[in-house]
Amino acid sequence: MKDQPKWNNNRRRGPNPSSTFPAKLFKILSNQEFTDIITWMPHGRSWRVLQPKVFTEVVSTKYFSHQSKYASFMRQVNGWGFKRITRGPDRNSYYHELFVRDNPELACTMSRRGSSSSKNSGGKDETDKEPNFYEMIGKTSITSSTG
Repeated sequence: MKDQPKWNNNRRRGPNPSSTFPAKLFKILSNQEFTDIITWMPHGRSWRVLQPKVFTEVVSTKYFSHQSKYASFMRQVNGWGFKRITRGPDRNSYYHELFVRDNPELACTMSRRGSSSSKNSGGKDETDKEPNFYEMIGKTSITSSTG
């Protein structure tokens, strides 16, 4: 049986996990050559583009051959479910619960959202739900040292 139907559940569908947008973004963020352009925040739970123009000219052309505009990169960021932090020390950084500096395996489990779920409510409550990763670090170290 040479040609198997696309709906065969025995085969993984979709792109190779190492070629997905999150995998490429993780690779970019792990490259010390780009830390003055795009970088992890100190806690490793969110990241920020420091120089959008340079990012587009240098990084994006190297990793995303089909993306020549920063807006295209940001559409990918939003399409993969990253959320922007709008206040505090991480302002204008992006996070996703499965995208963590010290756990690259989690990024392989990410999936692109459908068009109906890509819009958030946009209400005032969204900023009230933003995480404070610096507070989480303190709580994490306390709980991990008691075990």
